[in-house]
Amino acid sequence: LFLCSTYALPIVAWIGALTAFFAATIGMAQFDIKRIMAYSTVSQLGYMFAGLGVLTSTGAVFHVVTHAFFKALLFLCCGAVMHGFAGQLDLRKLSGVTRMKGWGIVGLCMLVGCLSLAGFPFSAGFWSKDLIIGQAFVTPGMSMIGWILLIAAGMTAYYTFRVFFRVFVGPQSFEPGEELHAHDDHAHDDHGHDSHGHAAPDPAKAAAALAEARAHFHPQAPGWAINTVLVVIAALSIGSIGLNFVGHTEGGWIGEMIAKSSAAFVPPSSHHEAHDIHDGQDHSGHDHSADGHAAEPYAPAYLAVRGKDLPTGTLFGQDPHVIGYYVSAVVSIVGILIAAFLHAPAGLAGLFLGNRSQAATSRADALVPMLGPIARWAQHKWYVDEFYNAIIRVPLLVLAHIFHMIDKLLVDGLVNLAGWVPKGTGAAIRPSQSGQLHGYAVGMAGGIAVLVLIVLLVVR
Repeated sequence: LFLCSTYALPIVAWIGALTAFFAATIGMAQFDIKRIMAYSTVSQLGYMFAGLGVLTSTGAVFHVVTHAFFKALLFLCCGAVMHGFAGQLDLRKLSGVTRMKGWGIVGLCMLVGCLSLAGFPFSAGFWSKDLIIGQAFVTPGMSMIGWILLIAAGMTAYYTFRVFFRVFVGPQSFEPGEELHAHDDHAHDDHGHDSHGHAAPDPAKAAAALAEARAHFHPQAPGWAINTVLVVIAALSIGSIGLNFVGHTEGGWIGEMIAKSSAAFVPPSSHHEAHDIHDGQDHSGHDHSADGHAAEPYAPAYLAVRGKDLPTGTLFGQDPHVIGYYVSAVVSIVGILIAAFLHAPAGLAGLFLGNRSQAATSRADALVPMLGPIARWAQHKWYVDEFYNAIIRVPLLVLAHIFHMIDKLLVDGLVNLAGWVPKGTGAAIRPSQSGQLHGYAVGMAGGIAVLVLIVLLVVR
């Protein structure tokens, strides 16, 4: 289907790459750890669609599979923290969770998920991302997509370990979340009002009670049920690495599965056989149509190379599918080191780079003023919600009210008028058919009087 349109492939690829990039910028600026993971999911979806855009359906599906495991792991680890700290999700109010009693498994599983999402060398995310990034550089005209995806990969490594270094390592510090506040307010409602609705205690006493509740709050470490689920999914996240090495095709087991489906498509550039395909004919000795692969060359109109040799792209003058492993590894490690430098605590746990001594602050705070409005825009999600509200929601709401009034006053009004006319006419003449003789006599006398009056007026 993509090859039927001149513009379909580049549109899908560019939207996917820009989604991966912009969602990553939002994730870098958020403080809610579950929100960071949510925007990370948006970013990884961009990766998957960029993979479709550069026609590596195997890479796109492989990333779906690996992402399913490690992102579920990350969300559940964040959920365990949320549950244990009374709804607290602000990374500025949590620190050293792994070192707290009963939280070691959560911290270890979080590390497994972070390494995978960051594309750390030999992790599941490393293999699936490289299939997409490598194919972007190989595909003619798509090298810029590859660079955007590489930059997004580095940003992903940064914001992922920003969460890990801020929340799970460092000095032990925490502040309970809003669930503790809600419980405290509920207690005041129960004891601060009598049956006549008298006022609650004054704010000073309420604040003192809340401070006391915070002082006596103890995190609720997850039990065996949650820890078992986390360990199983962490094992699956690690085990999904092996999917890349099972089978004899690119992408391993995933590649073999895709080859037997309607999504099977092997662009010649992915195997560097472009020079063997001319005018829709395969001169390499391979029958691409026999196993469901496309017999036509990978030459959509926007590449303007139909009937010609298909030059494949390179990365630093090398095969992107080979050197891409090393480049992706370096990008991932650099992103993690930057996160360590800006957010990790001092000492060995901070890789000798960090200096954070408390949960609320880090070296990154000094960089925010240097970014000017960019940091604020990213924190507000580039005002996408506000733009959507102003451009789409509000006009549609106004239009809906206008059409509602048209429907109510005009359409319903005409229908109601059609029903009211015979009803009103019947109501008007109903008294003349009352069945009372004196009424009929009065009517006849009145009629005769009207006729006499008309005759007199005419004769005169």
